[in-house]
Amino acid sequence: MSLPFVSVIIPTFNDSERLASCLEALEEQSYTGDYEILVVDNGSTTLPVVTGRARLLQEAQPGSYNARNRALAEASGTVLAFTDSDCIPHRDWLAAGVKAVTASDDIGLVGGSVQIKPMSGGAPNVAELYEMATAFPQETYIREGLYAATANMFTKRSVMDRVGSFNGQLRSGGDTEWGQRTAAAGYRLVYAPDAVVDHPARSHDEILRKLRRTVGGARDRWPGWAETMRFAARHLLPPRSRIRRATKLKGVNARRRALVVAYCCYLNWYCATQRLSLQFTGTASSR
Repeated sequence: MSLPFVSVIIPTFNDSERLASCLEALEEQSYTGDYEILVVDNGSTTLPVVTGRARLLQEAQPGSYNARNRALAEASGTVLAFTDSDCIPHRDWLAAGVKAVTASDDIGLVGGSVQIKPMSGGAPNVAELYEMATAFPQETYIREGLYAATANMFTKRSVMDRVGSFNGQLRSGGDTEWGQRTAAAGYRLVYAPDAVVDHPARSHDEILRKLRRTVGGARDRWPGWAETMRFAARHLLPPRSRIRRATKLKGVNARRRALVVAYCCYLNWYCATQRLSLQFTGTASSR
């Protein structure tokens, strides 16, 4: 039985150096079927250079989901694999993801493991420890949220054709919205722990930038004042699940775990104030 042709889709924005490492890892995949790599630049100051089997597309409309939709219009694969330019896929990533998503016709999407790697050198700082404890709990996303982060997601062209493409109006949360649409259409969502990508731990500034984007995405999906107040009230409370994960960090002393717990609370309060600010000012969501 022949292996399916795969389209690997990567949106990118001002991230040439990390994109080059991602593409290098994709060229070294163990997958013995054929595949293409579609890189979609989303308005970078300087266009990235792509090599090997990668092909560069451009999407002027801001937003990673618009970029992904641009690639979908060009993709030839019967299997669609999504990752990000700051990710490093492991050598067996494609093989494991394709095997999982093609195991049954009723599988709508597969989410693989996203492993967080500290980047500062030496002992991880508090922001990196927070990321290592809380970022990309993909199995939880699939089981409880009914979606997979597009940093590591597989689906089939037939599913995308039936469910529809990503909502390009969303700056953040488009993977959540699409995954929940897929589940509502009756498809199964599967976690594949052996389809692995590495993701760098974000710095403090990068974490705040991501939160501004995700809070803006939530506001775009539910713009009313009632939802704003519910969102703010939820985020004024300590984030219990993240605190639990922070207290279970391995190889970290009690003092540093306590700092990560405090950081979890600070970020929750930051989200609450950002949402209220967006609602009061009507400012457009950031990318």
